[in-house]
Amino acid sequence: MANTATMNNNTTVLNNGMNNDKNEGNTEMTNVINNEMNTTNETLNENELEAVREASRIESGESVIMDAALFEAIGYDNESVHAGIPRKKGTIENGAYIESCTLVFDNAYIESGARIEDGAVIYGNARVCKGATVRGHAVVGGNAVISEHAIIEDNARVHGHSVVRGYARVRDNARVHGHSIIEGHSIIGGNARVFGQSFVREDANVFGTARVHGYAVIEGYSQVLGNSTVRGKALVGGNAVIEGSASIYGDAVISRFAAISGNARISGMAAITDNARVFGSAVVRDKAIVCENACVHGHSIIQDSAYICGNALIKGDADVRGDAYLRHSTHTGFVYTFTKDDGNAMTIDGKYINIGNISALPGEWPRIIDTWEVSNEMKKEYKTQVLFLKNEYM
Repeated sequence: MANTATMNNNTTVLNNGMNNDKNEGNTEMTNVINNEMNTTNETLNENELEAVREASRIESGESVIMDAALFEAIGYDNESVHAGIPRKKGTIENGAYIESCTLVFDNAYIESGARIEDGAVIYGNARVCKGATVRGHAVVGGNAVISEHAIIEDNARVHGHSVVRGYARVRDNARVHGHSIIEGHSIIGGNARVFGQSFVREDANVFGTARVHGYAVIEGYSQVLGNSTVRGKALVGGNAVIEGSASIYGDAVISRFAAISGNARISGMAAITDNARVFGSAVVRDKAIVCENACVHGHSIIQDSAYICGNALIKGDADVRGDAYLRHSTHTGFVYTFTKDDGNAMTIDGKYINIGNISALPGEWPRIIDTWEVSNEMKKEYKTQVLFLKNEYM
């Protein structure tokens, strides 16, 4: 009887807390959605909005098991607690390893060869397959599937229609939900959130308070850390690192040892690759490309079809646009680019003039132009413009 009284008292406290939190949660959810939209300066589609709403509900304790109360965690609703009737026990196949302090209920299904250890909770329509392990105080629910050699541990939560498979691990206080897929040797840890229809695979890691959602793909040996966000249809791969409060969205691609940090924003169809670094409050968008050892930081804006490569350093309030091609110099302000009728862009790059993707000193250009298979009139026009740019801007 003493235990029953304790259960009723705890349930009363829990329900009062839930009612108080719900009103705050609605306001908080609106703030989260507004902040997410303001941060990215891009309209969220309905799937992404719902993913953000779901993340907010999770954090406010509305739609998932509440860590604060054991009775909520083991799946008793208010009426059941007072009636002394627990929810039905889930299905456990012979050969599954289930420790006595774990809980499996609702339509949850534990296959032979699966391991449920410590104080783990499995509920809803969740399925833990042969070879998979759920342990610690981890919770798996909804329609989630944990399979192959995956491990869910510590205080991690996996629910929704998520799939965790391969040798993947979800640990610490991480949350995985929506229709996310985590596979390979990937690790989701810290306070990271992976949701929407995102895909984390191969040897990728998501840690800190990072968020990955929408249709984003994180792969290779890449890492998403800190308070960064990857969403939309963005792809982060290779050995790329996203950290700080950086935001990657749209159809952006980050790969091959590229590093994005600070408050940098990469969007549209922009690509950052091959050891390039973007940090500070820099913005790279549209179809711009930053590659090789190029570095972009400060409040720089790289847009349109600009191409930054080599040892170029773009910083301060640099503004690079159009079909600009930069390889050599340091730029801190507006970069002058002139596009000819034949589509070739002529860009001032420090002491160099770049035509298309060819870079040379002004004095070298007449000899180079003479090798082109164009009319003599066109050659003369290019030579005249090179001389003009040299005298006017260099």
